[in-house]
Amino acid sequence: MKKIYAIIAAAMLTATATQARELRFYLDDQQIAEGSEIEYTTITENEKKPGTIDVAIAPPLSLWADLKTTSVKLTVTSLSGHEVQCCAGGSCAIGTSIVKENITINTDQKLDLEFEYLDQYEKGTTYEVPTVKVQLDAVDVNNPTSKASFTIIMGKSAGVATIVRNDDAFRITRNGIAYNVSVPATATLYNLTGKQVLRTAISGQGTIDTANLAEGIYVYTIQGHGVKKSGKIYVF
Repeated sequence: MKKIYAIIAAAMLTATATQARELRFYLDDQQIAEGSEIEYTTITENEKKPGTIDVAIAPPLSLWADLKTTSVKLTVTSLSGHEVQCCAGGSCAIGTSIVKENITINTDQKLDLEFEYLDQYEKGTTYEVPTVKVQLDAVDVNNPTSKASFTIIMGKSAGVATIVRNDDAFRITRNGIAYNVSVPATATLYNLTGKQVLRTAISGQGTIDTANLAEGIYVYTIQGHGVKKSGKIYVF
């Protein structure tokens, strides 16, 4: 009889370990208050194909669990009617109403939601970044008391926007920052607090290695004889 009790107790312990008692949303390293409404205004513009500008608003959102779980349900609802994309550790889904189920989150770990708004427009035309409002809800279906929810407002109309544009002289690629300058120059990168994080001489065409830089937005300057450029670039 004692063995049966021991087996039952072990089964109960296993079941508990696969249920989150608490879920939390994060924006980067900042916990998002339950039921709150937040703004995100960083907009990335990138000319991947000649004549077409790709627009992305990709807040670094993640979902945290206090215990390992394989039964999280995430619901993404666009309140403004704009389609968004969410991958959340699995296949990506696009739409105005996205439901992802059976999501796995490890104990005391944050899962990248891979959430973003994507758009594009023709270069040279007038384009207004929309205001995209989305509600995110998460619950462990095996423990309905573990819930988390918030609303995010994204886009230029949400506040003062930071627009990141690649240009022909200085653009981000998967291999680093590709440059194309007509004369020898010095390229300098600063983080958003103003700290210099990279300074290098450039000439002609080439690529600057960004492997040691954290993902994020940087301010850059390019200075040389007859050349003076500055702007913001998103390093991934």
